This record gives sequence, structure tokens and C-alpha cells, in this order.
Amino acid sequence: MPEYLIASLLCSFNLLFVVVAVLILSLLMPDIVSFLCALGIGIVSFVADGIAAISHSQMAQAMMQQPGAHPHSDFTRWKVIYYLWPKLSGAQQLASSLISSEAFHGFGSIYPLINVFLYCLILGALLFLRFVNEDIV
Repeated sequence: MPEYLIASLLCSFNLLFVVVAVLILSLLMPDIVSFLCALGIGIVSFVADGIAAISHSQMAQAMMQQPGAHPHSDFTRWKVIYYLWPKLSGAQQLASSLISSEAFHGFGSIYPLINVFLYCLILGALLFLRFVNEDIV
């Protein structure tokens, strides 16, 4: 079953993100605080994806829609923060959809993986630059 191997590799990006984030944060603050910050990033990611899934459901949209008002799609700062936040749970959902053979939803399905991968690259580059400037004794 090659789907399990691919799903495992996709989930490894989440692990890579957490490791690199803890490494870079541990250079700036105590170890336990850097771990708690990385844990907080993961928890916020899961909660934000849950709230977004609920808000996109038909029942939630029907409850929030006011009579006589037409839906508007404003791009608020919360949506910007949501789209820029690391999508750890989205990458896991993509991996689980490969295993369960669910339908592929185009860019919306692959966006969390790209998001986490870009964060890994950025944090890895920052970590590399930090260690290039260090003098090893």
C-alpha cells in the first residue's frame, strides 16, 4: 500500500516543522518555553481549522446569515492570520485523505502542505544563518 508511505512522508513535514521551530525558538528562550510555544502553535492550528470547518458548514452559515442581507466575502485580518498560520492539521488531513481514498479538492487540499513546507524552509534557513554566524569553540 503505497498510500501509507506517502501519507507518512507528508506527516513528516509536521514533525520537521515542530523540530525546527523548537530548535530556533530554543536559541531565543529557555527550552521548555520554546517547546510550549511550538505546542501552542499546533493547538492554535487545530482549533483554527476546526472553527473554519464549522463556519463553512451550511448550518452555521444559515444561522449567521441575517434576513434580507446578502452574503459578503470580506477579507479581514483574522482571515489573513488564518491563512498565514502553519496548517499542521491540514497536512494531516491531506495525508489521511490519501489513505482513505477521499476525493482530491485541488489547491485547497494541497495548500496546508505547501504552507508547512514553506515554514520549514524559512525556519530552516533562519536556523542555518544563526549557526553560520556562531563561533564553535
